[in-house]
Amino acid sequence: MDKEIVNTKCLTLAIDRVIAKAKGSKLDNQLFLDESDDIEFISEKLNITKVQAVLLSAICHEAFSPDDKKMTIAQYLDLTPMQLFMYDDDIRDLSRRGIIDLPDPFSDSYKISKEALHAIKTNGTWKNSMYSNLRPKAFMNRMKTLFRLRDTGGLVYLEFIDYMDQLFDDNPNSKLVEAFYNEQMAISSCKCLFLLFCLMRTVSNHDTHITYEDFQDIADEDSIEEEGCLTELTEAMRDEGWLEFSIEDGLKDTTGVMVTEKAKKVFLSEYKLEKTIAPRMGDLIHNCDLKSKELYFDKKVESQYNELLELLSPQRFSEIQNHMREMNFRTGFACLFYGPSGTAKTESTYQIARLTGRDIYSVEIPRLRSMWVGESEKNVKAIFTEYKHLCENSDVAPILLFNEADAILGTRIESVKGAVDKSENSIQNIILQEMERLDDGIMIATTNLASNLDKAMERRFLYKIHFGKPSSEVQKKIWQSMIPLDDKSASILSRHYSLSGGQIENVARRRMIESVLHGNDSITIDKLHEYCEGERIESEGKQKIGF
Repeated sequence: MDKEIVNTKCLTLAIDRVIAKAKGSKLDNQLFLDESDDIEFISEKLNITKVQAVLLSAICHEAFSPDDKKMTIAQYLDLTPMQLFMYDDDIRDLSRRGIIDLPDPFSDSYKISKEALHAIKTNGTWKNSMYSNLRPKAFMNRMKTLFRLRDTGGLVYLEFIDYMDQLFDDNPNSKLVEAFYNEQMAISSCKCLFLLFCLMRTVSNHDTHITYEDFQDIADEDSIEEEGCLTELTEAMRDEGWLEFSIEDGLKDTTGVMVTEKAKKVFLSEYKLEKTIAPRMGDLIHNCDLKSKELYFDKKVESQYNELLELLSPQRFSEIQNHMREMNFRTGFACLFYGPSGTAKTESTYQIARLTGRDIYSVEIPRLRSMWVGESEKNVKAIFTEYKHLCENSDVAPILLFNEADAILGTRIESVKGAVDKSENSIQNIILQEMERLDDGIMIATTNLASNLDKAMERRFLYKIHFGKPSSEVQKKIWQSMIPLDDKSASILSRHYSLSGGQIENVARRRMIESVLHGNDSITIDKLHEYCEGERIESEGKQKIGF
């Protein structure tokens, strides 16, 4: 029976046996002799080299090991980083063909792609590249991924060009690829690469304002020097009719460009490009513009925050929505973040959006107000109309953020005395109705005054998370994340002052300004105490204003 299992031609068992033998092997010749049958089977089944078969097995071990027992490929194979680097071309080839995902530029961990895991699980074969003959949306998503990897430093320039060339070679039937080659363009040309970048942003983000700065981390400095500065490159693309200056309030905005209708017809005929409503009442914050920031919470808030992250990941969100539809529940999602100012309510929204790949449609309440009767109500309706349009034209639903929404979430006025009171109630009624019809959308509101929340409004929020002042232990982590303090100093400040994360950041900024102005990097603990006292003005005796 055992012999029968050993001889079973199964990828999972073959990989498992190679994993067992490969540990500490340094990839020496003896490994390839001892496990020749299994290595050859993996190699033929997945259409990879024998060395790649062993490397893939080691990556599988890393991927499936628990965190406390996880080892890098180099550690598992007992290779120095430079010895592993000798096999970098093999690893990159596995990535190029879609078997593994390229690691984050700040990580040395690799992941097996979902498609490769499926092939291993089902004992299937692997075609030469999983990125061949892609459908239009999948093709554009792959191109977007490559641009993102280049932008974040995950790919060097020549490697990026190689990946893009491979993608185009593997998809000769793509209308975009056909048009690109019909126009005698080359990916290695910086101006053509900029056009591709603009086409990608047009399809993926509906972007109508693309700047030179957006592209500067993707471009190669030597190529730019050879072909001219970015301004000259875009000028050439404008002369050829592929790009034009952005339009802002009916006027040309020379700080950015957008794809012309001609370019859309020639290159993007396979893509559904609806005319987008330029956000008028709110600000659209693109996911790619959100910066990473470490957040620290008490255990309860951290648990709720992590649950939201999982819920709003595109795959899980879609899965939950399907279940809700089956139960005839509303599929829209509304969440309230409430608590004192400076407790990371808004920043939490930004990080959730960044980590789940969502844009943010941010609404500032004062912008909705109008002195004209009925205009404020129209503005509120326009917000939801614009947001629904954004949802319809996005791969994943953006987040509708009502920031500092105290003014529109409060208890409705019972004794209406004039047009202003009537308008306030009308605005709240509109929001209540729109929250009912949110469908597949996501709304997050932040407020400092949850005690004034209207009861009908409160019922509309599925999740309500209280962001309180952080505990001394959490404050200590925040202090040390912003200022290089030893444990003792950080503990003293945390126990002595009950500050929010925003207030601690203010102290850190004061410290930085002081060091720049006076050239003194070593700000004393006494000075930090002085800054902290300045953040506690609410605890001092309050002087009444007026008579």
